[in-house]
Amino acid sequence: MRSSLPDATAVDRWAERARGTLNLPAVLHLWSGNAYPLGTHRTPPRIDIRALDASALPLLFNGSLDALCEAYVKQRIDVRGVLPDIVDVALQLAQLGAPQPHDTAHAARSRRASEPSASARPSLPAHSRPPSLEADRELELLRYRYDLSNDFYRLWLDDNLIYAPAHFEQPGTPLELAQTDALDRMLDQLGLQPQHTLLDIGCGWGALVIRAAQRTGARCLGITQSESQYQLATERVRAAGLSDRIEIRLTDYRALAGRYDRIAAVGLDAPTAPRALTRRLAQLAGLLADDGILLTQVITSARAATDRAALPGIAAAGRYVFLSAQLPPISFALRVLQRSSLQALDVEDLRRHYAQTLQCWLQRFEQNAALIRDAIGETKFRIWRVHLAGRAYALTAGHTALHQIVARKAGRAAAQRR
Repeated sequence: MRSSLPDATAVDRWAERARGTLNLPAVLHLWSGNAYPLGTHRTPPRIDIRALDASALPLLFNGSLDALCEAYVKQRIDVRGVLPDIVDVALQLAQLGAPQPHDTAHAARSRRASEPSASARPSLPAHSRPPSLEADRELELLRYRYDLSNDFYRLWLDDNLIYAPAHFEQPGTPLELAQTDALDRMLDQLGLQPQHTLLDIGCGWGALVIRAAQRTGARCLGITQSESQYQLATERVRAAGLSDRIEIRLTDYRALAGRYDRIAAVGLDAPTAPRALTRRLAQLAGLLADDGILLTQVITSARAATDRAALPGIAAAGRYVFLSAQLPPISFALRVLQRSSLQALDVEDLRRHYAQTLQCWLQRFEQNAALIRDAIGETKFRIWRVHLAGRAYALTAGHTALHQIVARKAGRAAAQRR
């Protein structure tokens, strides 16, 4: 049900504040047909925000990036324009702050009047329902992403389907070459030799284990929790003639037993909240041979954990952008590493490479937007768009980083590395 008329006074006040404070190249269109410029520019606005009904107003008026993401993902608003401009406008609107109490109260009344009752509200099946705020956000979002076909990822990843940061020696390096370079660098840092066993946690479609077996002849185990990844990775191993060197398993790494000479854990969707990171590093240490080497990547806050202004708006949108609103600084990750009886051999900030990788992915994502919508539906399309754009912004703005850590068991003699 649509609300017939908005409170023109409330919207006027909000739009006037946006014009006076931010002067944005944007316009707000309401479902009633009314238009409210958010800037005083003489040129046509680059961004068109369309509120689809009154339930959009509380989210727009909320004064947070979290609410704006919610409005977009749940299709309360549509936004038209070039993605970098959209991100810039959203970030500025998030800093506008909440409106006066009268505006908020009326917006809330409008939302209640426009929304159907709980009994009349259609429910989505569990496999297509967006993640709830009450559930375990990290695990639920991971499951939500795994419920996607390989064809979806083919529309925006490189030909090898590598969902990990590429390594760009030069800014204009093609993505496929940069991804291959990243694989080779990881294998070099691991010092992988023919006699070693390699465990790749979150192996995706098998690119790293295939490259490892081809280069060194080492025995490799790749694990994934995605059925579609498992099927395609297994096919790729067979097609490469490497079934005698590589095994792909559909399992969680926490179910594994035994020890491995080399472990790679570079999944970009690994839980990042401090407690989850603590558990994860302890479990990885338990799987590592006494003279083994671990290579892992951790998304971190670029500022101290006590700096609550370190992630303006981004942390609030964590369930769509980073899975967790809590991103630890690298100092915390290194302390946890020590408590897990691991010793860092090398720490590298991959922020520049990850940001450039995301820009490549986003360009392909936008180019294939119509095909992606057809493949996964509007809600998942919007979640992924927010996810990729949010991460790219946070990295380029210096709010977050991606650190790669190479470590060994503490107290052991230095493992042989290339």
